Amino acid sequence: MNYVFYTSSNPVTYGSYTTLISGSNTLLGDLGSTTKNFYYQLRSASGNPAVGESIELWRYSSDSSSATLVASGVYLGKYTGGYPVISISGVYEIIGSAPLGPVSFSATAFCFLAGVKIATAAGEIPVEELKRGDLVITRFGGLRPVVWVARQRFRGEFLGEKDAPIRIVAGALGPNQPARDLVVSPRHSIFIDDLLVLAELLVNEVTIVRAPMVGEVAYYHVDLGEHDVLLADGAWAESYYELDNRQDAHNYAEYLELRPDHRPTRCKSRLPIVDSRNDERLGALRRKILDRIPADALTDDADVHLDVDGVRIEPSFHAQGVWRFEVPAGARRLRLKSRTGRPSALGAREFDERRLGIAVARMTIETRDADITLRLDGPGMGEGFWQPERQGDVVLRRWTCGDALIPADRIAGEKEPVTLIVEGSVLRVYFASGLEAPDVRSEAGARDARAAQVPVPLSARRATMA
Repeated sequence: MNYVFYTSSNPVTYGSYTTLISGSNTLLGDLGSTTKNFYYQLRSASGNPAVGESIELWRYSSDSSSATLVASGVYLGKYTGGYPVISISGVYEIIGSAPLGPVSFSATAFCFLAGVKIATAAGEIPVEELKRGDLVITRFGGLRPVVWVARQRFRGEFLGEKDAPIRIVAGALGPNQPARDLVVSPRHSIFIDDLLVLAELLVNEVTIVRAPMVGEVAYYHVDLGEHDVLLADGAWAESYYELDNRQDAHNYAEYLELRPDHRPTRCKSRLPIVDSRNDERLGALRRKILDRIPADALTDDADVHLDVDGVRIEPSFHAQGVWRFEVPAGARRLRLKSRTGRPSALGAREFDERRLGIAVARMTIETRDADITLRLDGPGMGEGFWQPERQGDVVLRRWTCGDALIPADRIAGEKEPVTLIVEGSVLRVYFASGLEAPDVRSEAGARDARAAQVPVPLSARRATMA
């Protein structure tokens, strides 16, 4: 249930986020019906919380002689009108100056991370230092004055991986584009080949990566009055245009002071925009960026091996999708390991977002007395595996995540070595190592990184580029 707090008589301001809510209070929800002679206070460790930061709601007696912790939750920013929003037990709690009733709330991050430098008539200026009236260099409108700079603050842990910032490595889009690593929100648009494209659609996990952060993450958006493209860290990126989201800015109250008659609206982009994975134009844009990845950042070698009680075991035989491992007697813990790739990141036509290792079609343990076929959907076959792919009741294959646990109970009593045989297939392209972004400012690796589920020699891939 949503709790809605409001005052019926006293105007309330929230400059410090710890303003006392006093007067004739009405409380809707599980905490009671109509109650008087008390007030509430929001508390946080910082006193000025970022979105995602823990926050507490305290109730005080009218004379402040007693205080009760009502609930603990998470700060979610401000709702329309500048009212603080907190979440308790997974629901949205609105604190405002009028009854709002049950509402939904979206704390969507937008635009440039603090530190991004914007090209202006006076040189490059960090986005957080831009002021109203500063002249910004734009692609289509010449010098445009800043009308307003929207601000948001989040806890990185609150955003999670899906909403984590996107880091575009220096040179990922072209020579010195950007000139230094550019960090933007996932749905901020970058200008490429006369198109705006959402940053999250360009992720390849090598030169354009999701960059989860811990601690405070501060975003800034630049409103120039009209939608245009500006230079951010040397790359062209869009300025703000309203999509019924201005109120998501945590300093929305400042804009209301400038435009007290503002009403939420949804404008149209002045430029064609690619905002869907199904857009036919996306493939060409992604291939252009993938072609700039250095050759040593990707590989066709899946590096399939076994980890037996912490010891790496190489295959004694490998050919045409078959790996054979000799497992020493007394083994207690087996893990099937490999490099990983993400088809959606590496140019596959279908956007498979999973991090994939190898596709296991069959797994057999040979002992002195018997051959044991392990059921891919059997007990213990879960950790490190994706869900089985089936045709009716038949399991066709099961992808690993690059580090999959193999049940060892069937060989627990074996006093002699056994053989593990893995049959399956691999991706065409894998990340060569970790996801450390390489320096691509001057080097363009020519790679066709479209993922497939059959082994193809790296040397042969150039001949099959389409």
